[in-house]
Amino acid sequence: MPRKGSLAFPTKQRIAENQRKMCAVDGCYSPRSYTKQYCRKCAHAFQRHGHPKARAIRPWEYAAIRKLVRSLLKQMIPEVHTDALATMAECLEPGREVKRNLFNPKYHAWKERLRLQVNKVKIPLALEHALSVMVMIAEQPRRFPNRATEVRAVGRAVLRLVPYYHATMWDDRKQKNVSLQRRQPAASAFDVVGADVFRALWPLAKQLARRIEEDRNKRNEEIARRYREQQHAPQP
Repeated sequence: MPRKGSLAFPTKQRIAENQRKMCAVDGCYSPRSYTKQYCRKCAHAFQRHGHPKARAIRPWEYAAIRKLVRSLLKQMIPEVHTDALATMAECLEPGREVKRNLFNPKYHAWKERLRLQVNKVKIPLALEHALSVMVMIAEQPRRFPNRATEVRAVGRAVLRLVPYYHATMWDDRKQKNVSLQRRQPAASAFDVVGADVFRALWPLAKQLARRIEEDRNKRNEEIARRYREQQHAPQP
């Protein structure tokens, strides 16, 4: 029994009262989690993606955009393409070692950048994925409610290109280290890496999005013109 004046009983009472309320997100009727204003699912989405209604962007969702981005990058002036690759390489450079501090976002960003360097991530591939996600952000702004969601989507697209760190344990039966589970990067690593990439490449991504929109409109106008010609063509 907690003694009078301690925080144990008021905290338990506050948790119990809060769990009787519904999640603060519109359309979600799940009970709140602990003392948070969101339910467990929405709180996890807010922590990992920056918004309670956001979710992870899978590579297959922007696969078509990535093909267009790759073709446009090949058509660009070589100097512009080279500058973009150099900018991407600079954003992914680990730099000086940061002292271990789990509460320091720069430490987590350095750790993940070092993982990319050790696994020899391909800079052109990272550039394609980052620009594809940013073009998707420009085309679908309602899917990314705030800047945190945009930044973390870009950071996740880049940091997932090589295998994540894995927790290992010695297996006596197999006589070797076995992988237990992959360790997701800290959300602050997505923030730092994604913010650097977003800030450096957003102007180029807007140009690519504008070019893709123009090409799409021209193609649609051509299809509409052919359809009108077929409708007005004399019947045999």
